Amino acid sequence: MVKQLLLIALLFLVSLPVFADEFHFGGGVQGTNMYFRNGVSVYGAYMNDTGDGWTPRFQIGRIWVNNNTSQNLSTDYASASAIYLNNHFFYGIGGMVISNQTYQLTSRYQFIETVGYNFSFGAILFQHISNGNTGGRNLGVNLLEYEFHF
Repeated sequence: MVKQLLLIALLFLVSLPVFADEFHFGGGVQGTNMYFRNGVSVYGAYMNDTGDGWTPRFQIGRIWVNNNTSQNLSTDYASASAIYLNNHFFYGIGGMVISNQTYQLTSRYQFIETVGYNFSFGAILFQHISNGNTGGRNLGVNLLEYEFHF
């Protein structure tokens, strides 16, 4: 496992010059129903955020939740979204696959909605993750995040 993580880190560092301003790294707080509790998220994303119009966004990450119960609320995820850029504002929707079902995300396949604002060195964004009750009722997850652009 350590060797695989080191290999991924090495590939990431080698690819940074290729993707220039298109690689984003971020994190934030996690909550349900607009109450941000003791959860955090961290992720890496690829998105060409220069110019206006539609662009793809690919994101992988992890959501950790610190709770005092036996419920599993943490999961890894990968998503692909269509993002519309309008000056510094952006919004979009996409699909997501999670590594394991949780109390808040009750199916492996989810939708992800993103709204944000780009700065020259990063962005602040809000993301909502839910299955839209297509795979059974779930609470969904809200993420309030800041990302750095490399």
